[in-house]
Amino acid sequence: MNNGQALVDLGQLEEGLAQVPLQLRVQSTRRYSLNVQSRNNGRLRLGSTEWYVPYQLSLGGQSAALGTGQADISSPPTNGLTRSSLPVQFRISDPSGQRAGVYSDVITISVAPQ
Repeated sequence: MNNGQALVDLGQLEEGLAQVPLQLRVQSTRRYSLNVQSRNNGRLRLGSTEWYVPYQLSLGGQSAALGTGQADISSPPTNGLTRSSLPVQFRISDPSGQRAGVYSDVITISVAPQ
């Protein structure tokens, strides 16, 4: 973690759930919403080419549909101080037939009170 940024290595891309032990921790005294944005609309991109591998992102078991570039997720109701550790999971679509190389995306997660 560096200045609120994390570099997440998904390893060699294979279809299915990427084995990445990653959590988003949120501390709040009221309900909150998470806004998730993907620079490549939920696709890992090979450099500046037009080669992509789609993926799905979920936070705390809630899917974030990134096909439009962003998604919103709401927290459950809360009374008082709540500390949440939300597992972050990446489900990779079939990468076969794609060029070899380093694929990436930039994801921004914002937390706001409701």
